[in-house]
Amino acid sequence: MFIGNFKNGFMLLALLFFYDIFFVFGTDVMLTVAKGIDAPIKLQFPKDYSGEKPSFSILGLGDIVIPGIFVSLCLRFDFLKSLNLKHLDKLIEKDDKPMKYLVDTAINCKKSYFMAVNVGYLLAMICTIVVMLVFDHG
Repeated sequence: MFIGNFKNGFMLLALLFFYDIFFVFGTDVMLTVAKGIDAPIKLQFPKDYSGEKPSFSILGLGDIVIPGIFVSLCLRFDFLKSLNLKHLDKLIEKDDKPMKYLVDTAINCKKSYFMAVNVGYLLAMICTIVVMLVFDHG
């Protein structure tokens, strides 16, 4: 997947953020749909076990997949940032295993953006689950 540039990705995620807030907290549309479908499109976290039928908080698959795409784009950015294109061109001209260079670069490159986004994503997921449980929403 290639979205063009950072501005497009940021705008997409920002719009999806407000879309999600409106349809989850502003209306009951998402919650009604998610509770009515018995398919693997949601993660359920138990609120309590006291009743015969336990109640659950729901986290939609879109809340996991869309940021996951952003995380993968950050990994790609780290990889592209570490490529030496002149060296790669020389390897391609000589037909001297350019794929080995690409694989070695992918394995050994600094993954600073990827790691920072992963930590932020983990903290956001924890925060989301805590808020769902504390405010009894979802």
